[in-house]
Amino acid sequence: MLVCSSHLLRFRYSLVSHIVQAVDRALIGDTLPPAEQADANAWAARMLGVGSVAGDFMSVPFNLSLPTTS
Repeated sequence: MLVCSSHLLRFRYSLVSHIVQAVDRALIGDTLPPAEQADANAWAARMLGVGSVAGDFMSVPFNLSLPTTS
């Protein structure tokens, strides 16, 4: 059961991440002039990378407290 819920949480995180990326790219494409879109996409990718690393580190305490199966 624990493995199943872990896979569901990872799927949910991936789905939410893709939704946020799509909205971010749509806002960049709709609000900025073409000359600034490349820089905005580069900054969005940097911030997404920082957020992904921070999210991984924030999940470590939760992963350490899971029960083990022997």
